[in-house]
Amino acid sequence: MARILALALTSAQIVLMDTFGHEDPEQTIGYMLSDKTIVADVMRMQREIVILLAIDAVKDADNLGGAFGDVVREKVYAFRRIKGTDALEPKDMYELADQLTLGGRDWVPVMEGVICTLDRFDHGLCGEGKGLRRDPLNCQSGCKHQLILAHHKNMCDDRISALVPLLERANDEQNELLAAELTAKLMNHLFRWRDVYEKWRNHPLIEKLVLGKNAWWDRQKAQAV
Repeated sequence: MARILALALTSAQIVLMDTFGHEDPEQTIGYMLSDKTIVADVMRMQREIVILLAIDAVKDADNLGGAFGDVVREKVYAFRRIKGTDALEPKDMYELADQLTLGGRDWVPVMEGVICTLDRFDHGLCGEGKGLRRDPLNCQSGCKHQLILAHHKNMCDDRISALVPLLERANDEQNELLAAELTAKLMNHLFRWRDVYEKWRNHPLIEKLVLGKNAWWDRQKAQAV
């Protein structure tokens, strides 16, 4: 039950609602919070899940995407130098994952394969103008807090493959509203992975969309020069 509750706090409230037969999510949350023991179990389990997620990221650091992927890689390399080894032991991975997430408190999955690493003392671009510290529904490519897991690359490429013909058709039919929606989705996926961007950048539709716009990594390179 604690595991179900932990999952429900991040992305599966419907599971609990069905479990208890509630029609209102606030009723479910209120029921949970009425018992301090349940709350303690939920928070502990949630932190453990986040740390396990971070351990997986540490194990596959070389293949991570997103701006925060560079941060994780740097932390892993620094940790290896301190330990004087090329391979980290399980206890070392746990220690580093615990540090990266501040004890499992800071990382939040916002969609499949994408993690927000915004710490509790900062505000993200996603929540600007909305009075929110973090808005997972507005997660943006290039955000310095965005971490993308390796398995997301193929998914990202598949989404672009599906979006391009839909956008071409919307443009042909002069459906401006649909075209604007598809363009936003396409641009959000296009700048997540350098390899994926390089694959699609010479497509006529993509060239027109990104004219005068650079991926976040290109802007970083220009600033460094």
